[in-house]
Amino acid sequence: MTIKNSKEKNAATALMAQENEKNHYIIKDEMRYAGSHLVIELWEARFLDNLDNIRMIMTDATHACGATLIDLMLHQFGNNGGVTGVAMLSESHISIHSLQEYDYAALDIFVCGKCDPYKAIIVFREGFLPKRIQVAEHKRGLII
Repeated sequence: MTIKNSKEKNAATALMAQENEKNHYIIKDEMRYAGSHLVIELWEARFLDNLDNIRMIMTDATHACGATLIDLMLHQFGNNGGVTGVAMLSESHISIHSLQEYDYAALDIFVCGKCDPYKAIIVFREGFLPKRIQVAEHKRGLII
């Protein structure tokens, strides 16, 4: 579909917004996509072997981004080892894999609809106290 003028553009945007309400697609900056997927790396982080702390952080991150927690599964590798796990969300997931011996954690957040995955980063920063955070965003299911 070729949009010729601003009136057509506004009508097309309104139609896409109506569709968004039905299927949880995101419409932002004239793009339409299924969800935001953040790939997050925490460097020189702390508390990466504390299972209870990680459970609390993952739960708080879920609430912070506006998602709905279905289940949270975590596994620790030996005493005081790293942790791997996933929070299953109605809107998709948040996962973590920590390498406590390197003070490093790899997380990802994939959410759809009105969730804001960037709000979870604040929770990760406060919970793990990393000296450096690296974030990459991918728009999943991008419709061009």
